[in-house]
Amino acid sequence: MGRRKIACNKYMAKFAGKDAFHLRVRVHPFHVLRINKMLSCAGADRLQTGMRGAFGKPQGVCARVSIGQVLLSVRCKDSNSHHAQEALRRAKFKFPGRQKIIVSRKWGFTKFSRADYVKFKSENRIIADGVNAKLLGCHGRLDNRQPGKAFLTAKCNLRLHNYHSSHIAKPSSPNPGTTAASLFRDSLSRAHHSAPAPPRFSRIGVPGSSNAVLTRIPSSPSRAGVGLRFFSLGKANVNTDFAKKVFEKPASAVASTFSRYREAIGLQIEAFFRRNYLFVLGAVGVVACALLWRIMFGIANTFIGFSEGMAKYGFLALSSAIVAFAGLYVRARFTINPDRVYRIAMRRLNTSAGILEVMGAPLSGSDLRAYVMSGGGLTIKDFKPRIRSKRCFLLFPIRGSERKGLVSVEVKKKKGQYDMKLLAIDIPMASGPDQRLFLEGDEVEYKVGGGLISQLRDPVVKAMSAAKEFDTLDQIEEEEDAERELQKAEQKNRDEIEKLEKDGHQ
Repeated sequence: MGRRKIACNKYMAKFAGKDAFHLRVRVHPFHVLRINKMLSCAGADRLQTGMRGAFGKPQGVCARVSIGQVLLSVRCKDSNSHHAQEALRRAKFKFPGRQKIIVSRKWGFTKFSRADYVKFKSENRIIADGVNAKLLGCHGRLDNRQPGKAFLTAKCNLRLHNYHSSHIAKPSSPNPGTTAASLFRDSLSRAHHSAPAPPRFSRIGVPGSSNAVLTRIPSSPSRAGVGLRFFSLGKANVNTDFAKKVFEKPASAVASTFSRYREAIGLQIEAFFRRNYLFVLGAVGVVACALLWRIMFGIANTFIGFSEGMAKYGFLALSSAIVAFAGLYVRARFTINPDRVYRIAMRRLNTSAGILEVMGAPLSGSDLRAYVMSGGGLTIKDFKPRIRSKRCFLLFPIRGSERKGLVSVEVKKKKGQYDMKLLAIDIPMASGPDQRLFLEGDEVEYKVGGGLISQLRDPVVKAMSAAKEFDTLDQIEEEEDAERELQKAEQKNRDEIEKLEKDGHQ
């Protein structure tokens, strides 16, 4: 018992703090062990167990433990409950037999449940008595009652039952709000045989052993058969000039053959990368991480001696982080973010004096946007890998204090920077056609790609014009839903009235 108390106290003091828990040993060594050994005095029978009927010599003490008895109890805050359970789990190994960890529903070491304790505390019926907590009843002299204490009659007094393993402890604070969060008990009970837990406890299962591991070894695949390939040995048309050229000038022949299929091989490599670019990038990242790991470890190990764990996991984590940040940098350098393009365009428009004079300040955008990405990816030209520049065509409506407009943007990613090729705004006029203002580019740039921006313009304009129609439809649906809910409530009310009338007639 001493070893298990030390183990529990050591763990709780380390992880919860010395003032954050209260540990009680519930069994005590009151039973005295005596030995009736053989005596060598004159006239005594030399028996192995000593004289008959003699009272043995005390040799030691032990504790009497019954099935289901509580061995250790710990009360603490709810936040330290997992520490208390782990401390009691470690204490289990200091004592033989089957034991269980149980979380109590009582308040601390008292015999009151949490709800009852809070209720009695709010009624000012709980009295702190040393390490105990008593319930103020209806007995005693009236002149001994303290002011503000409740005095109840025998009819409304709560009858309390003393359980076999109930225990009382002093509340940690007179404030009921803080006391409710500060008292908690974990009990460790011992049971040599399977015995049900007391009904006032809820069990916490202790994970069992994980020694038994079920594995499945796949069998080697059987060979279905042997593949045979047949070759035709018939007479073939052989170009004698080509054979003669190969023997005379082999280098030039190989070069001409290679130049003939260069374009096809490049297309095959490009198609393979497009199909499996995720696998290729993952393999490159893993190889780069492994090489960086070994290089850093070799350089660091030359100057400083490291432990095996730090060498294996520390530098591996560092190399993985470096490769991940490098991948993020490459992705940010060669991809286009439409949200960033939108912010750049809005900044240019809000700082343009001509646009602000025509539309009125300030300018505000909307969440309605349409964009198309083109280009990008890896291409191979003359067996030289090259990353194609990416373009983004973006359209979004804009609103000023005087007029509305539709913004058209074309951006190209060039050497990691956003190169704006086109920034135009179409402003509808009260009389005449729409007027198009250019901040970047011209009409030629506007018609790039077969008028791609003009093709994107139609769905955006239709979505803008349909906004009022969508609002009207939403309002109609909300009114229908409200009317349907009102009908359901009226029908439910009528059903309840009919049910009450039927019960009244019966």
